[in-house]
Amino acid sequence: MTAKPRRFCVRSTRTGLTLIEVIAATLLLGTLLVSILLAYSRHAIQIKKAQQRLAVINALDDKVEDWYLTRRGVPVNESGPLIANGTTQVQWRTRTIANESLRRVLLSEKIRVEARTADGEVVSFIDILQAAAR
Repeated sequence: MTAKPRRFCVRSTRTGLTLIEVIAATLLLGTLLVSILLAYSRHAIQIKKAQQRLAVINALDDKVEDWYLTRRGVPVNESGPLIANGTTQVQWRTRTIANESLRRVLLSEKIRVEARTADGEVVSFIDILQAAAR
């Protein structure tokens, strides 16, 4: 009697994935989805802040243009509301930046026009050279 050799490694002819493979694939896809959603939300926040800043810059530019069109020049050491996107959450403020050589040589002064949020953060500023008051 000859005995048939026993096979210890039986290969299955069934196709498909094991439970571990399914769990690993699900974890990989979940990680990918979470990272995509986090990147998208950060990007959306960054775009919103950039749009708000551009609106403030445009409003500040319009304010300076208005001062020059009315031929008053930039008011010194004053402040007021700045309307950007229909809201007045930003204030403009002007101040003189001390520079004796400008005053002496060019008879001018450097004026900084700032746009500030309610909590005091400077959103944008413009430095303007204007004839010094005599």
